[in-house]
Amino acid sequence: SSHFGSASQARLAASSLLSSLHASSPAMQAGQYTGNEFKDLKPSGPSSAAKAGLFCFFVLTRALHPTIIDASKTINAETGKRGIAYSNMSVVLGECVFTLIA
Repeated sequence: SSHFGSASQARLAASSLLSSLHASSPAMQAGQYTGNEFKDLKPSGPSSAAKAGLFCFFVLTRALHPTIIDASKTINAETGKRGIAYSNMSVVLGECVFTLIA
């Protein structure tokens, strides 16, 4: 025999327990959210001017990168085609050195 007389009494007891736990939760005791809870919080992070400056820097680098790559190409005397005058691995090695230094 169980502590409760029947399954319905057990469900009623469990429901009552859950209701009392929910009503005593901090969220229920604090009341409704009004939106004013964080009105005195000072903004953090970069300013709007810094964000705009970083965005402009990003756009500038995205625009200049293909131009610099194209300017670094030379004409192969044998084939007459434009190509890079350095090995593809030199870029990878340069990036590794930069990563180690930075």
